[in-house]
Amino acid sequence: ICAMPKLRRILLIATFTALIVLGASVNVQLGPVLFVLSDFFVLLSGLILGKRYAPISVGIYLLLGATGFPVFADGAGGIEHFAGSTGGYLIGFLLASYVVGAFSHVPPKSWPKDLAAVVTGFMTIYICGVIWLKFQAGLLWYDAISFGFLEFLIPMAIKSTSCVLLAQ
Repeated sequence: ICAMPKLRRILLIATFTALIVLGASVNVQLGPVLFVLSDFFVLLSGLILGKRYAPISVGIYLLLGATGFPVFADGAGGIEHFAGSTGGYLIGFLLASYVVGAFSHVPPKSWPKDLAAVVTGFMTIYICGVIWLKFQAGLLWYDAISFGFLEFLIPMAIKSTSCVLLAQ
């Protein structure tokens, strides 16, 4: 993406920010955390934009949400969402976009490496999310892992595969 014209990079960054916002509007309540599609677009941004530009796209999304724009799940916004049960997942989005971009853009490019990058990205999101959820909600580790990760394994597998296929 570094070789592409500046305007095209800016448009791709803005497009992925918009896709993440749209993905957050698709949600289903599963335990204390919502199942959303924003993570799908966060990871796809890593595959497409790389480690340099994907975090910019995700950072804009997080900044919009922190300043009160209704871009988070359920049309929510505000800095308080970083202190709530989803705060760790939101921070995980930023880290995961970098991880996926860094891992997937090391030559040679291949779908198995992209799949490994996306799974690693998901693990980054869920590690941040579960740790935050455990302490924020005062849960036992078993409950935090159960509610904040295990319930999402099947959706994560579907989203991982779809993400890599779409990026290819």
